[in-house]
Amino acid sequence: MAQLPLRNLPIIDSTTFDNVEKSGVYDTGFLKRIKFDPGCKDATNFRLKYKIPFSENFTSIVVSYQCGEHELLTTLITVNKKHKIIDRLQIAYDEIAESAFGKRSQVEKDKIVITSSNWMNEEPIFETETYALLNNGKFKKCNCNI
Repeated sequence: MAQLPLRNLPIIDSTTFDNVEKSGVYDTGFLKRIKFDPGCKDATNFRLKYKIPFSENFTSIVVSYQCGEHELLTTLITVNKKHKIIDRLQIAYDEIAESAFGKRSQVEKDKIVITSSNWMNEEPIFETETYALLNNGKFKKCNCNI
């Protein structure tokens, strides 16, 4: 964790298969210690990307990992001082099977704006969700323009 870069806000995370190897370090056991469940059985290539200085009460870490051969997920995790996961939020996504779906985020001090894209139709569809990070380390979806 000490060698993990600290990134200052605002941050745009658009992690893809093309750039995933350019930052962070491979996980050597931290995710196992905090009991991180990736949500897929065939998750591999866990990479701790960077820390975000949201609060001194908890640690915020961005992690990327593959699910199968075609999906790359990037998740923001908040962890308390006892190394227990408080909450998690997927902030980027890339898939290379059809190259039609993606997700990127803009992380700011008071909000996280996640934009999902779907290129399956003639006209792409973009959907935006906004989350607030609460003082307790939990993410809350909101209709906020903070």
